[in-house]
Amino acid sequence: DINDASEALQEAKSLIKLESHPHVVSYRDVWLHRETPVSPFLPSRIQVCLMMDFCAGGDLFDRLERDREAGADVPFERLQEWCGEVCEAVRYIHGKGITHCDLKLENLF
Repeated sequence: DINDASEALQEAKSLIKLESHPHVVSYRDVWLHRETPVSPFLPSRIQVCLMMDFCAGGDLFDRLERDREAGADVPFERLQEWCGEVCEAVRYIHGKGITHCDLKLENLF
């Protein structure tokens, strides 16, 4: 509904204001999009759209999946490095009063 969309829009605007950090993807723009229903009897939906920097390597889930399919093992030291980078990113956004509520491999770039 419009209240949820408005709240999400405000949260997204706070992400845009974040200063650059090496382990946090930058958000560039945010807008609301009203989806046209396929039938006039269905309600339209409002979506919050975020434009963020392109991450050429994809997300961490896809990276690990590609390595697994290729039969390549990720060195333990690299996994430790990634974990440290995630911790640095979370520490940074928490310091800015933002909590990431969906931390998973698919959301790590």
